[in-house]
Amino acid sequence: MKIEDIKAGSFKCKLLLGNAIDVLKDIPDNTFHMAVTSPPYWDQRDYKVKGQLGQEETPEEYIDSLVAICREVRRTLREDGTFWLNIGDGYCKKSLKGSNLKQKDLVGIPWMFAFAMRKDGWYLRSDIIWRKTNPMPESQRTRPAKSHEHLFLFAKSEK
Repeated sequence: MKIEDIKAGSFKCKLLLGNAIDVLKDIPDNTFHMAVTSPPYWDQRDYKVKGQLGQEETPEEYIDSLVAICREVRRTLREDGTFWLNIGDGYCKKSLKGSNLKQKDLVGIPWMFAFAMRKDGWYLRSDIIWRKTNPMPESQRTRPAKSHEHLFLFAKSEK
């Protein structure tokens, strides 16, 4: 793609709507140079969509769902492709049965995700800290306000 193509209007952009894993399955292998996303965070917002990402019962189920989507992203990337993902953390709203997470524990989602991606075959290339200079205030008085999120860079191959 050349800048002249964009200026001339011959660059075509296509918006695909739907469940990410379903939409990705229609994209051919080795299509993209790069993918960038910021998925819904675990247990943060309910968009009232059945089966939505982020509303899984446990952090582990959320990580499994997210890695399954990312597996399709990897398939659509070229061999020299990169994948950038912004992800934040959260606090457990209630104790989870069968887990050592207690109410108000910091869950550790970003690193759970990064290590699961590495286990799935991705190359974990970088953890970039997005420092928020004006973070949202928190109603909690028992911990400092979160003022950063993680931006992970993954590569499909060692190239």
